Amino acid sequence: MAGALLSPGRGRRPEHFPPQATFTVNGALQSGATAALTVKVIAPPSFPLETVDALENVMRSLSISASPEIAFDTQEDLCRLTLSRTGSNANVGILPTFPEELGVAARLFAGGPILSVQRVNVIGVSDAFQNDLSSVSPSSISGYKVISSPLTVLNFPPGARIDVSIFRAGVMFINGTTLKSIYPADLNNGSVNLQFLFPLGQPGGYCHRVLIYDRNGVYLGTR
Repeated sequence: MAGALLSPGRGRRPEHFPPQATFTVNGALQSGATAALTVKVIAPPSFPLETVDALENVMRSLSISASPEIAFDTQEDLCRLTLSRTGSNANVGILPTFPEELGVAARLFAGGPILSVQRVNVIGVSDAFQNDLSSVSPSSISGYKVISSPLTVLNFPPGARIDVSIFRAGVMFINGTTLKSIYPADLNNGSVNLQFLFPLGQPGGYCHRVLIYDRNGVYLGTR
């Protein structure tokens, strides 16, 4: 009859089911005995990119289409994970604690088989405010001194960018601007030396912000 399949006893028959649906499989033996099996098909979640960038100690949120049954986890020693759901949409928050490569696994259920993995590249940024390695030297420009400050970046992927923006009055870079963009090619062994022109006799510091953008131009956070 329509929809019926015949197969030998104790035999196996692979079947292909469309995703995101529930099916009932009914079986009947020639003896008249019957049985039924309910099959729920769950599609793997759709992660946005092969690799996403995140910033150390800054939350990165991913919006993912995923069945409510799917569970997410990651390496707890490297990252904290938050999860909120609305129907078939999941918002996964990644808060990495170290500049390391890590993965977010989507599982069929908590602790179950892995369906797919989102790779996460964690960028680490440190400047003189964190490493206290600034130095002072004379300037060829009258009335100024030069403050040199190393900026160190870990896991800085091609296409990513860092903007250093000065907001202290009277302070500028040695080219006279108050905004400098840093790209991976500018680094030497993971560092670049920033040079600030600072007015002689002016109290306080060379106040600036370090803004980090991922390989797709998405703003990740400020240091």
